[in-house]
Amino acid sequence: MEHLSEKCLRSPHPYARIVRIDTSRAVAVRGVHAVLTGADIDNRRVGRMLRDLPILADGVVRFVGQKVAAVAAESLEVAEAALAEIQVEYEPMDPLLDVDAAVADGATVLHPEFDTYEGRVERERMHPNLVARGTWGKGSVTEGGALS
Repeated sequence: MEHLSEKCLRSPHPYARIVRIDTSRAVAVRGVHAVLTGADIDNRRVGRMLRDLPILADGVVRFVGQKVAAVAAESLEVAEAALAEIQVEYEPMDPLLDVDAAVADGATVLHPEFDTYEGRVERERMHPNLVARGTWGKGSVTEGGALS
């Protein structure tokens, strides 16, 4: 069985819409066996419990380094050459960089399709960008400090 090398093209943007991906030149590189984008893998998502991360970005990138395309080739060098031929046009958007900004009134909803994700817990959410909130406590900080 032949061994293939694979490489992924990753987003340089923290938050952006993918306007266009052109893989035609990458597919034409000699020794390339496959070039995939999110459109090729039927919107499959992964995650430990909540499956909210697309295997390859599905029209939007939500962090720097998110996988946008994948190449399988005869060698690492060929895969890297093919990656260099993939053209992606992004429309950068304003990222939400802290919790307060993410849950502010009018904040951009980061996962508008959240209700379709596998693994989500059916409960009312306080804000569309907030999956859950938990607190716990036992005793009194004042009393605990007095013991030391």
